[in-house]
Amino acid sequence: MATTKGNGDAFAAGIANAKAYAKAKVMTIKRARSRVESVPVGLSSPTSTSGSLNNRRPRLRRCPTQQQSRNWLLPATCWCCFLSAVSLLSVVRVVSVSSSNWNNGSNSNGQRFGLFGSGFLLGAEARTRTTFLASKKRKRNKNTNKNTINSDKDSDKDSESLLLLLDELDSFVRDAISYLVRISHTHAQDAAFPGRFTYLTDLRHKLDPTLRDSFWNLPNNHQSDYNLLRHNGAIYALSQAYARNQERLAARFGGATALAKVDQKLELEKLQTDIRTTMERAISYLRDNALLPVPNHGDWLAAWERTELNDPHSEPNTAKLGGAGLAMIALGKMESMAPNSVSLERELRKMGAFVESLQDANDGSFSCKYEWTTGPNSEWTSLYYPGEAALGLVTLAELELELEEGGNGKAGTTTSTDMEHEHQRLQNPGSSSGADAAPEQHSRRWIRVATKALLYLEKLRRDQSLDEIEPDHWALLATAKLLPILDRQRKALDGNEKKQADIEYWLVYNQGLRVATSIVADHTTEGLRQHQGCFTYDYRTCATSTRLEGLLAALTFVQESELFLGGNTEDASRTDKGDATELLRDRIERDVEMGIRFLLKAQQKSDRNNMRGAVPGKYTGKRPVLSTKYNRAGRIAHDDQEGSEDDDEDYYIAEVRVDYVQHSMSAVMAYESYLLNKTQQKRKRFHEKIHEKVHNIADPILHHVRKKIDTATRSSTFVNYAILVAVGFLILVMVGLAYCPASLLPFSRRYPRRPRLHKRED
Repeated sequence: MATTKGNGDAFAAGIANAKAYAKAKVMTIKRARSRVESVPVGLSSPTSTSGSLNNRRPRLRRCPTQQQSRNWLLPATCWCCFLSAVSLLSVVRVVSVSSSNWNNGSNSNGQRFGLFGSGFLLGAEARTRTTFLASKKRKRNKNTNKNTINSDKDSDKDSESLLLLLDELDSFVRDAISYLVRISHTHAQDAAFPGRFTYLTDLRHKLDPTLRDSFWNLPNNHQSDYNLLRHNGAIYALSQAYARNQERLAARFGGATALAKVDQKLELEKLQTDIRTTMERAISYLRDNALLPVPNHGDWLAAWERTELNDPHSEPNTAKLGGAGLAMIALGKMESMAPNSVSLERELRKMGAFVESLQDANDGSFSCKYEWTTGPNSEWTSLYYPGEAALGLVTLAELELELEEGGNGKAGTTTSTDMEHEHQRLQNPGSSSGADAAPEQHSRRWIRVATKALLYLEKLRRDQSLDEIEPDHWALLATAKLLPILDRQRKALDGNEKKQADIEYWLVYNQGLRVATSIVADHTTEGLRQHQGCFTYDYRTCATSTRLEGLLAALTFVQESELFLGGNTEDASRTDKGDATELLRDRIERDVEMGIRFLLKAQQKSDRNNMRGAVPGKYTGKRPVLSTKYNRAGRIAHDDQEGSEDDDEDYYIAEVRVDYVQHSMSAVMAYESYLLNKTQQKRKRFHEKIHEKVHNIADPILHHVRKKIDTATRSSTFVNYAILVAVGFLILVMVGLAYCPASLLPFSRRYPRRPRLHKRED
């Protein structure tokens, strides 16, 4: 019993102690809480003893209203700023329009926009275009991703193939220029005729001996044949190459030149120097040996051929219409390349007057020859000479037009002859002749003669079948240059003069159209493929080159709607099928591409016999074989034995004449220029299409905005001011709710953190 009673007392004592400890703990917590509440904000709490709170300031809870406001503050602020900007814009624009109305007394849609508003509209237009392009791009990528990838691959392949083709064309032109420069005779090589070209060469014989000093002075090395027209044609081709290279220098090396391109620039500049030197020598030969006044006509100048080819002192015998035309082209191009190097009064205008004298004033036909002793000779005619003469006259007219646009003359171009003519004109004002007329009358004079020449060809070929029309590439070149001049002239006229000018314009156009159609109708696409792109099916390079020159000139003026009527060929002897009807430009482009490929393969690409850049008379893919029946000049020796057909074929695929290289180089340069212009036009049309689509979307929006701004009144101005003030006040309220101290808000309370209690160690 005693033991049981002792255990019960101990248990009761333990419970009492636990209650006392719990009560003391509660009191300790209450005292600590009261001390914390009594400490002012910003002061530290007193140091506590063991078992008290940590020595730190308790963190206060933020008002729930402030926490919620942080979530929607950013988007609300953005919208308010946007509304403020719109209101401010409206206010500024209305004030600007109102002030303009007060000054001008009107309120039309044509009012001058204020600086701020116009800038805003331009920015809105730019953003609209950017948004439109981005949306179109996303839509295209989303819906047609696979097609886009395929089209991008195709475009990349086309771009790569175009770059490779342009490189190949550039290499062809450079090699051809190098060949023409090499075969140009210097004074050391040919003391009697410096400036001549080596008229005939052979792929099987080395060119090096002909490049030695005094080689052409020996009688046994004299050239047995030389053609003045082809001499002038070579000058024309070199002038085209010079202009092409000048454009490349300006485009590629016009600005700051990178170190990697310095060598290319120096190489191109050296090539330009070689071209210019060669042209100067060739023109000197033309002046010294061919350009002479016409007997009894001191105001005429012609290009004469002499009785003895290798005797510079022999008597002249014949002046050809084509020779005068090509001489005008050569001298005119030299003047364009090097101003003041050619006398307009003493040379070009006198040759133009000579060509005009050979033309029939009634129908525009020409006498193609002029004899030194007897005068004009109409017994022999050439249908190519009128085209050459027309091109020379257009070249002269372009120089005259440049003088007109430059203020009736260039600085430094006045000569003693010009001063003499001016003095005579002032002394006899009523007796001014055509040669003493103003430059404006000179240009009209040459254009009139050239137009009559092409109108004569149009009348002659109007009723001919396509098989009967000559592939007159000179007429096509003249047409391509003359049509823009006639177009400008007819647009400046009115009444009956304009009607007549329109008729002449379309007749000249029709003449060029028929010649171009006859060239492509002379063969079929399948026939070109079978003959490697040769237009005449006999593998002649010069005939293909001249046709390519004409077709590429026609592409500059043939309209898109012109058709090539296919069907069976008109020639009954041909068994190949005709082509289908298609657009004429498409047919020309396809034929030109195959013809250019034929020329690229025909050019000599190796340095064998120093004949790199040469173009033979024929190209069959066969390498010519050296025969014992050929003499040193490369021609068949005249003996009793007859040469075999293989010998003749080997000769023609090895013969290189100066005009073979000249015409092929001109054709390749024209094709290169056409490809570059076509690529540029494609890019231009693409950008114009994009701009058109953007404007279709942006213009209605901008028109609506401008209309609203222009029709604004003072009442709307007051409303805009009120909206601006209200939005500003709303922004201030939101900022206050988000960032003001909680103690300043009447509905806020403090929520101190509950202090953490430490466990007693005892």
